[in-house]
Amino acid sequence: MRCPPAVVGGFDVQRDEAWKDMNNVRRAIALLRGKVQGLPARGMFAGEKAFAFRGADGASSCTTGMERVHEMKLQTAKAKLRGAAEVFGLGLGYVAVPFLPRRAVVLLARLMGDAGFVFSRRERAIGMANLAAVFGESVPRGERARILRGCYRAFSLVLLDLFWFSVFTRSRVRRYVRMDDSLLDALKSPPVILVTGHFGNWEALGLACGMAGGDLASVANPLANPLADRVLNRTRRLTGQKIVQRRGAVRALMGVLKTGGNAAFLVDQNTTPRDGGVFVDFFGLPVPVSRMPAALAVRTGARIIPTFCVAGAGGVYRAWALEEVKAEGDDQDGARATAAVMAVMEKEIRERPDSWLWMYRRWKYVPEGADAARYPFYSRGLRLHEIAPAGGALEAEEKR
Repeated sequence: MRCPPAVVGGFDVQRDEAWKDMNNVRRAIALLRGKVQGLPARGMFAGEKAFAFRGADGASSCTTGMERVHEMKLQTAKAKLRGAAEVFGLGLGYVAVPFLPRRAVVLLARLMGDAGFVFSRRERAIGMANLAAVFGESVPRGERARILRGCYRAFSLVLLDLFWFSVFTRSRVRRYVRMDDSLLDALKSPPVILVTGHFGNWEALGLACGMAGGDLASVANPLANPLADRVLNRTRRLTGQKIVQRRGAVRALMGVLKTGGNAAFLVDQNTTPRDGGVFVDFFGLPVPVSRMPAALAVRTGARIIPTFCVAGAGGVYRAWALEEVKAEGDDQDGARATAAVMAVMEKEIRERPDSWLWMYRRWKYVPEGADAARYPFYSRGLRLHEIAPAGGALEAEEKR
């Protein structure tokens, strides 16, 4: 079938994320019915209107409007079904998990992790690709699979403990999250910026630090499901921890640190240069990391303290802190301190590789000039809107 022109009925339709929005679904339906700007319902067939889309390579591909609307309706239905499943899972988790004995929670996490490793093919493929990119042939494939299975088990315990710690929170945190003197001493001398990653149980770490005293503000990205986001933040706040949304976090954190409070960050997430990130070495491959902790340390004089929390026998966590990462005054954008933080995190992951979240697309972005062949299969280069704007790290984060 011959592809129709890109402009149909006076509209130039491009491939765009906005098509996922229901308002645009309604607009597409209105187009098909000839109700936009009084246009007649015309197209390749009666009741259809043809649209052309441009791919990443600039080439045109085409589909009928009815096909596209059907695809969008199917995506919307899947999103609703997924949202309903998440709500059901949340309800079941909060009803059942908090009243299980600790031994049962640990066993259930092990079973959930093994099932996730077997059935989540896409995430397993990402995890194995990450391990191959990092360790290569120095670690046999069977050992990489063992590490990834342990990662699934650790992450399952994180999820279950979000429910389990929601009841009898303070008594359970005191009993099952044991804080080393290194971490307690760090919290006694605010302001400090605690940096950690998706390693062990970062949520239990936040609960324990919130109980240790002082004003603690943790930065978090909102979840796609608003209900799940509200429920999770409610649990996080049970021990006094404050949750600051990533967008517009700079001003709030500056206020907390300047008044003698503490801040906490997960620093192993992708932050493009436009959003204030800088490429630093991580397992021999450059990745984009937020400079906000380092830049805030320079501005406020707060100390950067790497912290971690890992489960041991019986599901009892140990939380500890390492030596301060210095943020020098001449490192205004925090690039050197950010690289030092990631070096510390890499060292901890190498010592306990099954405690880190290998299923995350950590090596998603390939910087200009890097060897793309060394990156995992899902990686890509930066797009135009992801390139750094003028201004420093804090300015970029504030605009995010």
